[in-house]
Amino acid sequence: MPQVAQKTSKSRSDTAVQGTNDSSIVSKCSMVSRGYFQDEFVGHFVAKQSRRSSLINRGYYVRAKALEHVFKSFFIWCKGKENQVISLGAGFDSAYFRLKSEGLLKDTQFVEVDFPDLVRRKVALIHNNPKLNGLLEDELKIPDKIEKLKDVCPLYCSPDYHIIGCDLKQVAKLTSCLEHCGIDCQLPTLVLSECVITYMGAKSSNPAIQWIAESFPHAMFVTYEQIYPHNAFGKVMCSHFKKIGSPLKSIERYPTPEHHKQRYCTLGWASSVCIDMNELYCNILSLEEKNRIEDLELFDEYEEFHAKCSHYMICCAFNGSCQELKSQIKSENSLSNKEEVNYETPSIPSSIYPCTPEGAVKRYGHTSSFVDATKIVISGGFGVTSSGHTKVSQVHVLDTESRNLTEIECEDADAIDCRMHHTLTRLTDNQLLIFGGRKSPAKPLNNSCLFSILPDGKRYSCKPLQCSVEPEARWRHSSTLMNISGSKQVVVYGGKSTKIVFGDLWLMDVESKKWSEVVLPQPRPTPRHSQSCCVWGSQLLITGGLDSNEDPVGVIALVNTVDWTWSTLKTSQVIQPRYSHTSHVVNDQLLLVGGVGLSPVTFGVTSINLLNGLVLNYSLSTDASPEKPIMLFKFTSEFLKDENKLVVFGGGGNCFSFGTHFNATPICLDISNIVS
Repeated sequence: MPQVAQKTSKSRSDTAVQGTNDSSIVSKCSMVSRGYFQDEFVGHFVAKQSRRSSLINRGYYVRAKALEHVFKSFFIWCKGKENQVISLGAGFDSAYFRLKSEGLLKDTQFVEVDFPDLVRRKVALIHNNPKLNGLLEDELKIPDKIEKLKDVCPLYCSPDYHIIGCDLKQVAKLTSCLEHCGIDCQLPTLVLSECVITYMGAKSSNPAIQWIAESFPHAMFVTYEQIYPHNAFGKVMCSHFKKIGSPLKSIERYPTPEHHKQRYCTLGWASSVCIDMNELYCNILSLEEKNRIEDLELFDEYEEFHAKCSHYMICCAFNGSCQELKSQIKSENSLSNKEEVNYETPSIPSSIYPCTPEGAVKRYGHTSSFVDATKIVISGGFGVTSSGHTKVSQVHVLDTESRNLTEIECEDADAIDCRMHHTLTRLTDNQLLIFGGRKSPAKPLNNSCLFSILPDGKRYSCKPLQCSVEPEARWRHSSTLMNISGSKQVVVYGGKSTKIVFGDLWLMDVESKKWSEVVLPQPRPTPRHSQSCCVWGSQLLITGGLDSNEDPVGVIALVNTVDWTWSTLKTSQVIQPRYSHTSHVVNDQLLLVGGVGLSPVTFGVTSINLLNGLVLNYSLSTDASPEKPIMLFKFTSEFLKDENKLVVFGGGGNCFSFGTHFNATPICLDISNIVS
């Protein structure tokens, strides 16, 4: 019986990296099939199509638009001059066929490079597909002169399209193959590395980068890869790639865009620019295009989308005449060119908030509220249950004195529906108002329910209110309790429905249980969702949120409930836009906790003095549990007045294709030094 050759660690790693191609091409095909991007050829490289989530579709759409932006900028700049494209680690990418069909490759030699085994698979697919073959000017074949050269890897050629089977670490062999393809090093050349360089260690990738700089005096080197490994999302991302056997070998050495720009400068490139995918989506795509995308699928994973986009970038390095492309790739007025606020210091202590059973609040998109002086109710969301990951119907009560977390049952059939992004507002001791939320993005809720815990402490009642007038169905709204003109009122502001972002303000009288709308004077605060609101005297403070264009809001609106006028809080510095955060007013200090923005900044706590507008930003001293990173979005927080501490419950999200992350335990933030 013949012996089977044992795989080396290198061959296993190479196989895993090639596996990312197979997964990636299926995701690209899913994105195209849903109408995000036009590419009639990508489906011919997929054996079995599979529909991905709307989050993955959006993520791959932004990736495709980033590369389209680079390609078209390069071809427009070339203005009919002969040029070359060399795609390193091309995999089953269909760019050549798409660009050829659009008439953009009339003056272009297009070369793809990847592992020999993968190249053979791709060539076989092209040979067996008439539509792909029809775009080639001649048959894709191995030239006779190449077959005689033993030191040259597999090479398949047609007049303007070449595929080289070669490990990128074998620079000498790759150079020889490029020469046989007829590559002219003096021509303008776009060298593309789409999620490739990051899988190579610096000892292997740096010589390749330097070789390109030295060999092509008029070139643009473009990489698309991951950044920021040290925050919570980055840790989950890196752990995923390590788990599947294709670790991101360069990300620790080059963790930020600035590190990448320094890298290319050191390795022989004259200049460089970096654009993360949030910048591309928000600043480069037109509003019309973004509106088109938003209409394709129901979508409610904004936090994960913006987090993913801040962790992927294109970096373009330039030499020679290609430096003229720099301003076309990235505008000088780009938001990311402006100085960012430093969120690194000072810091506040954070620690695990122990409760029993440990880890019982593993959910996100839920809500929480004190039900009396010592008990906190936690309801809804998406979390870990005995049935797996699903929407949570269970209601839990935390006793802040004993630290016991107890699940309570409903006394009758009127149990709280499984819902996410609803609000829970304390009316009086042991009476809460549940409003809104959603079962799915297609099923918003507008029912109002009164919640109370029964005397035995083991059951609750949930009674729907019969209201003749009430707010439209919505989720991701905000609510709080205020004393207005001598009566207690629940204030509900903003939120979203399937197709609408709201900017309306509603009151529910606690005594009569009737709703009424308050019309604020024009111009009104920007319609938004995923904001927070809290009370300062007679003023309602509305902070952050996402507007109807999916742009985070930075201003703080103050609504005066005496005459229903509103103004913007003046602060000592710009409040970096954010959403999916929480807020509390303590001793004339507005505390903003966590949240998501368009930058990779991990928000800790921002303190705004409401009397003088002084802004101070605090990071968390350490991750309470480094092996279990804390994501401060889609969470809730409650203020423990006697201890001057904030307790964070739940949080996390579906982290793109890297798996679902739930914060493992409640976290305690000691704010005594901030509010003292």
